[in-house]
Amino acid sequence: MLPEQEQVTDAGDGHAGDGYAGDGYAGSAGGNTPSEAGGGGGQEVTAGGAAGHDSASAGAPENGGTGGANSEQETNREWAIWTMPNPASAGLPHAADYEVAPNNLVVQDRITGLMWQRGYEHVAYALADARANCRALTFGGYDDWRLPTMIEMFSILDWTHTNPAINQTGFYFGSVSSPLFWTTTSNPEYPDNGAWVMDFGSLFSFAEHHFNDTFPSLCVRGGNAPPTTAHYTIDSDVVLDTYTGLTWERHPALTEYTQVDAAAHCDALELKGMNDWRLPSVGEIASLYDFKTTNALRVDLVAFPADGASVGEIDYWGAGGWRFDFWGVALRHSNGAPTARVRCVR
Repeated sequence: MLPEQEQVTDAGDGHAGDGYAGDGYAGSAGGNTPSEAGGGGGQEVTAGGAAGHDSASAGAPENGGTGGANSEQETNREWAIWTMPNPASAGLPHAADYEVAPNNLVVQDRITGLMWQRGYEHVAYALADARANCRALTFGGYDDWRLPTMIEMFSILDWTHTNPAINQTGFYFGSVSSPLFWTTTSNPEYPDNGAWVMDFGSLFSFAEHHFNDTFPSLCVRGGNAPPTTAHYTIDSDVVLDTYTGLTWERHPALTEYTQVDAAAHCDALELKGMNDWRLPSVGEIASLYDFKTTNALRVDLVAFPADGASVGEIDYWGAGGWRFDFWGVALRHSNGAPTARVRCVR
């Protein structure tokens, strides 16, 4: 059952309880063919063009596999370079698809190509120790583990349920109240202060934490070097994310909609001859979030200039009643009638 609370709370130190294998929603892989941006004369920009930093990306080979560039220092994995998996029960494209190894210790994501520990050591570490723990880990027949980035954590988030908000066929978490995990993603304004934590419990406790705070680690392996192509192909009304294959509405209306009206808006939208627009998932929205820029809106303002017109908190509708806040990587959910903006995707 999804929570009804509106507030976003900071995460405290925590340990997860003992895990057990639960029911899951492993589904078939969706297509990985990039959408067409439509129209001619598209402009190409690298990631974070408005912030003036180099293109960066995250992830694994497009067609699966776990080879290459596993060290945290070898490549910046702060972007998804794969189609963002969606929970199979959500009925969206690119349904999550996991393959559990015969040893039951590791699980491969067939969409992203990343390999994960199925469970985790119920020990809380400071950030440096969490990184060192993954780098030193020999597990499941592999010794090239690392601490994941925030966007890699988003790729395994299952927002259709909470506590834990993760696929329980692929992963072995059990029912826990607040499983918070270190990532290696830091705040670009204060890179030495700490890093983000992922909340696989309530989904309300995404936060940046001081490096001396303690949380468990969930290690990952795989991923390849950043692509050499431009991150975005920009047309007048649409933007193609060449890393994920998703096409986005470039200039979303400043109108705030209820969830029902937001879904209806996307369903009725036609841009560049394309009429198959829909509400994005929170994982897909997160793929637009720039974890390395210092601009307050945390998106590429060359690709999405209309976002600069708003002041204050900016929430965008996602599927399943979730709203994504670009000011602070916050998720909100309510069974009431809140309003938010919407950027449609296909």
